[in-house]
Amino acid sequence: MTESSSARAALLPPLADDEWPDEVPVLIVGGGPVGLSSAVLLAQRGIEVLLIERRNFETRFPRAHLLNVRTMEIFEEMGVADDIYAQAPDDEGWRKVVWYTTVDGPTPEHGLKLGEVPAWGGGADAARYAQASPQSFANLPQIRLDPLIWAHADAVAPGRIRAHQELVGLEQLPEGGIVASIHDRQADVTRTIRARYVVAADGGRVSADLLGVDREGPKAIRDIISCYVSTDLSMWHEPAALLAHFIQPWAGGHSAGTLQALGPVQYGRKSREWLVAKARRAGEEQTEDPDILISRTRDLLGVPDDHPITLHAVSHWQYEGVVADRFRVGSAFLAGDAAHRHPPTGGLGLNGGVQDAHNLAWKLAAVLKGNAPESLLDSYERERRPIAAYYTAHSLENAGRHAPVGAALGLSTDKTEQQNWAEIEVFTSDTPEGAARRAAVTEAVAENANDYSQLNVEAGFQYAAGAFVPEGSTVPTEDPSPIDYRPSTLPGRHLPHVWLTHSESGTAETPVSTLDLVSTTSFTLFTDAAGAEGWRAAAAAQAWPVRLIVVSDDDREWAEVRDVGAGGAILVRPDRKVAWRSATRPADPAEALTGALQAILGGGFALDDDPAEPFLERIRNAAGLLVRRPRTGERGEEDVSEDVEQTDEAIRRLGRLDACAVSDALDTLELPGATTGIRALWAAPERVVGRARTVTAGRRQSDGPADHIAASAIDAAGVGDVLVIANGGRLDVSCFGGLLTLAASTRGLAGVVIDGACRDIAESEELEFPVFGRAVVPVSARGRVVQIAMGEPVFFADVTVTQGDYVIADSNGVVFVPASRIDDVLELAERIVEREAGMAEAVRAGQPVAEVMHDSRFPTVQAVAR
Repeated sequence: MTESSSARAALLPPLADDEWPDEVPVLIVGGGPVGLSSAVLLAQRGIEVLLIERRNFETRFPRAHLLNVRTMEIFEEMGVADDIYAQAPDDEGWRKVVWYTTVDGPTPEHGLKLGEVPAWGGGADAARYAQASPQSFANLPQIRLDPLIWAHADAVAPGRIRAHQELVGLEQLPEGGIVASIHDRQADVTRTIRARYVVAADGGRVSADLLGVDREGPKAIRDIISCYVSTDLSMWHEPAALLAHFIQPWAGGHSAGTLQALGPVQYGRKSREWLVAKARRAGEEQTEDPDILISRTRDLLGVPDDHPITLHAVSHWQYEGVVADRFRVGSAFLAGDAAHRHPPTGGLGLNGGVQDAHNLAWKLAAVLKGNAPESLLDSYERERRPIAAYYTAHSLENAGRHAPVGAALGLSTDKTEQQNWAEIEVFTSDTPEGAARRAAVTEAVAENANDYSQLNVEAGFQYAAGAFVPEGSTVPTEDPSPIDYRPSTLPGRHLPHVWLTHSESGTAETPVSTLDLVSTTSFTLFTDAAGAEGWRAAAAAQAWPVRLIVVSDDDREWAEVRDVGAGGAILVRPDRKVAWRSATRPADPAEALTGALQAILGGGFALDDDPAEPFLERIRNAAGLLVRRPRTGERGEEDVSEDVEQTDEAIRRLGRLDACAVSDALDTLELPGATTGIRALWAAPERVVGRARTVTAGRRQSDGPADHIAASAIDAAGVGDVLVIANGGRLDVSCFGGLLTLAASTRGLAGVVIDGACRDIAESEELEFPVFGRAVVPVSARGRVVQIAMGEPVFFADVTVTQGDYVIADSNGVVFVPASRIDDVLELAERIVEREAGMAEAVRAGQPVAEVMHDSRFPTVQAVAR
């Protein structure tokens, strides 16, 4: 049983509020679940930590809520699981996901249920989930989870969990370790602290940039606004589902939005609080105006215009599918959202982040205590980065599973809203066509088991490389089922959970799980009676203690999954991952065990090929399917401008900035937009600004179009537009040349930016037409690449660009700004330029630059709350 936070004793020496150590073994940046879990796990291992968070620890938005069985095992180890279960729903009704047209409404087609699937270990999945873990899947929104973990962290590490402290600098030291510059936002002072290691769990807001880490994958795939509300939905026919997806005629079969019950006491239709996410209708502008958002929420739910709704908070966010190119940079490690970000579909974000922390904590402790060399820490990236890429790919694929439901229903973007309502009438009709359509919808809904019954994703993953001794190839030859979990003791897998009734303290009345017998501070060796004597002596001979567990032959379920013979042994790491196994008892058990431990603690092994790459390819493919095509009335090639006067003013303001200032503003607002690797291909004018005119280039398909790249886009473009050509970064063939340059220049375009190569660059220079790209090559596009699409969203150097977005290109590179956020970005960038001008003036006046960097006259520019 776990203790409540109030009963937890301090595990580390306390620090007074005004006491700041000069040095700390581990500095943790970020006070969310990943950072707080890191603090608790390290404190439990006797490692002194200091955690800094730039804000306070008050959570105002629900955010993540699903806690899978592997994460709950970690929370059990941390001592917080019982507190989580006490606040989570105590019935089984919430373990279900449903599809509806609306909650309520005036016609029989409103409030219509389309289907449901069991979820998160509920219904028919209950037995499978119980087989995988002694813990059960939990549901607790972060507005309740975060304060709970914070209370535990503050109890075990008193005075070491500090709010209003912002990381502003990181300096890697040649001899190892890092000097961190930390700005106290309340006292307005900056301190430096030396840390042996840094765990960056700040969502990548600051640390990733300070460390020079790139995040691979598409950004800004979809724009989402979620509303945290209170309202009465007791009229809903659905009694108990936690999550609902709405498929509505105006959305043309795409998901119109979601509804999630937040409790806090009941989680079905009697829930008092809800999280509502709604897609925008054609012509709806982005807004955070409370009255408009409440009106849109009523529209999604199908409730009357006067239905009472209280809006508590709003979150504007975007679908991404990004994975850091490095999880370790010197003495710093990225974890959680700082290392990987993806849609919430599958609930793998928070869970993956906490599992990052668990993987890293025992390794840091082993190195800091002298039980392992520094090389053990290299295994963190080898193990976690491919899993993060897998989770990201799977989450993006999950996000695309709702469109087939609408298609099976007969809905389409090619039909009007009224025509789509008529299709729903067919679905409900007592006709052969209605029956066929209902069967098709049921089948499409059932495909979402890959999301909501994904036990093998959550519990069955295998590390491809890292701190274990492999047996044969560790890379699967085919994609494993997301659903079918098969316990295994193969090295790199999680130790199987089996209830023992004849071993250790287990009895028929009070069985003990194999997972609960694993030591969290040393290795654990499982064997049977035949191997007990030899392995006991081998374990005792090791420098780092090895706990021996002898499982009785009467525990037959263990014999069925252990995968080793009589006298064999299974070595398990402190994070419950199988590290090595011996099929039988060797002639010299001590020598075999010593060799295995040396290999494991040395960091194990790496692969020649990046095991994350197949998942990165899946990420790109899944993201391409999620970019929603513009529908009639939305921004597209026929409707690029909103208001000419407003657009011209925005371009004038943008033209007074540079790409660096705009990139900094996007970073502050946590928006993607800056690209890497794109440069001016001749000494172009000082800068190019304008609205994006998008083109997708690619290999010609046998039955596909053969349009010449960009020709029709140039003809349709307006004066001052910037042509944006996405060719996937290809350098073996050009996709822009002399004749296109002449046409674009004659038409009055401001320039072209290419995620790929150009040719005839001398002609561009002669015409003084700016061209930005990756390279100049002589190879023609003819017969190699064609125009696939124009006027549609494109992936350009890992940034999603929509036609009509703003472009700035100069000697620093190319940056895109979403049209919906141009005012926010311009206002912030202008303040950044003003601040830097003041700092430059101070340096010219003779003030040391180190002082200028921390001068209170030049505070860090923050986004203005709106």
